[in-house]
Amino acid sequence: MLRESRRFASALPGLVPLAAAALLLSPGAADAAQRGSEFDLTAAAAAGGMAGVGLARPQGPIEMLFGNPATMTQLKGAMSFTLGGTFVSPDLRGRTVQDLSAFGIPPFNGESALDQAAIPHAGAVSRLPNGVLFGFGFTGISGLGSDFRRVVPGLRPVADLKLFGANLGLAYPITPRLSVGAALVTGIGALQVGLLQNTADVNDFGVGVRGGITYDLGPVIVSGVYNSALSIVYDKVVEDRPDHLADVDLEQPQGIGIGIGTTDALWPNFTLAAEVLWKNWNSAETYRAFWDDQIASAIGVQYTLNKWTFRAGYSYSTDIVKDEDELGNSLGDLTTLAVHTPDGQKVAVPVTPTLIQLVQSTLTIGYWRQNIAGGIGYQLMPPVRLDLSASWGFDGSEEIGPFAADGNIIKVGMGFTWVLPMPEQK
Repeated sequence: MLRESRRFASALPGLVPLAAAALLLSPGAADAAQRGSEFDLTAAAAAGGMAGVGLARPQGPIEMLFGNPATMTQLKGAMSFTLGGTFVSPDLRGRTVQDLSAFGIPPFNGESALDQAAIPHAGAVSRLPNGVLFGFGFTGISGLGSDFRRVVPGLRPVADLKLFGANLGLAYPITPRLSVGAALVTGIGALQVGLLQNTADVNDFGVGVRGGITYDLGPVIVSGVYNSALSIVYDKVVEDRPDHLADVDLEQPQGIGIGIGTTDALWPNFTLAAEVLWKNWNSAETYRAFWDDQIASAIGVQYTLNKWTFRAGYSYSTDIVKDEDELGNSLGDLTTLAVHTPDGQKVAVPVTPTLIQLVQSTLTIGYWRQNIAGGIGYQLMPPVRLDLSASWGFDGSEEIGPFAADGNIIKVGMGFTWVLPMPEQK
């Protein structure tokens, strides 16, 4: 590593401007945590109180549409719709753990200034003729963001990615016990990056699919879901060489999930559910430069007493940070980046494993592996339920070569869910 650092120092007076250019490619983590950059169901008001559990026994339209579309057949009533949002507050820190000033990297230790965000959500599921269920929903599906402009000497790097999903889903009960469903996922992304206070704001979209199945065994329901990769190419967003802007492809990974949950036939007022998710970050464009495949597991409980519903959950995930010997010499399709030298000139410099380590420890941080959650629901009136949830992600310390990262996150969600009853038979 020291020989490599010397090559950086000789190639450019000061490595920090080089690092800033790389940071543009990887707009750090506002939620790069147990699900990578993805929220899944952790931001839904009801499922958020159960640590994001909802693949087998969802609590509302958002969980059905963005978890397992086949669960729409569990709709109680003629129609249900949800409106709400979640407040997200990450606390992220990056620092050096070795003295690298001789190689052009000044010591730094500080927190990201990007410490709050909001995720709105709305969704509805309705019955159609012949037993078909139809649903439409909108929520945040991925989020990245860090602001270290006041932390790393000589730089003002800032980056922000917001990716919202609009899902259109159908489900059908093949038998009273077996159901299938699918959803078309339209991802609408906005990427904003900055280098030395230069900023860009690029918008684009991508399309993916999500398909699922459930089977009611009587005392429990088992489920499986598959989601395809969702690629969004942000045009002309990064300067890879002087006066040339290159595209960046940020691809949300394909994944598989399995879940199980108890039914009312077993416990009328109590639900116990668990699930496991696999995320294929190692094949996702750009992300695969610094993240490995991931397995996230979660368990949640729910108990209803009169008008009150009480929820709790816990989740744990494997580490997604790639080791040094797995790092390459590119970030996505980019092998060089344009930077400003201290005398104000622009030059193209190569991407190397050491540079990617700096990216891992500065702008893709937030690697908390554990999460605890709790929530309550209250039936305001027969058709309307209010849900509140809160969670804390922790256990996020990482040492990455000569750098270190740490972080935790708090989420607080609220949502109203209406369930319209079936029309009375005349």
